[in-house]
Amino acid sequence: PASVAWMSMVSYQNESVFVANQSGGLHRYTAKTKIWSVESAGGPSSPAGMVATQTSLIVFAGELVQLHELALDSGIWTDKTTPSSGSMPASRSGNGLGLHGDLLFVFGGYAAGAGGYQN
Repeated sequence: PASVAWMSMVSYQNESVFVANQSGGLHRYTAKTKIWSVESAGGPSSPAGMVATQTSLIVFAGELVQLHELALDSGIWTDKTTPSSGSMPASRSGNGLGLHGDLLFVFGGYAAGAGGYQN
């Protein structure tokens, strides 16, 4: 992938590394074959944070407040932006993302319209 200012990276089952950048690219590096590939279209346009589960990659695009899930077996993206309860966090860039059980945590980041760095 090209050099970028903001990026996020996550390892998946010790065989692949996913790298997302602010310009909207999601690349996968497979260690066994030493091959880079671009993941299928349909995900967030500006990914900021990612976590991997047993079967999927969850990507949060903080600036656009979008949440998407990539099923790794099929390559199909699902838009999860509309929550079943609660509300999405404020727009931000450079945020972190964490997963604990079935809870997804968005933390930190910079929100220009909300006075700077967020908790």
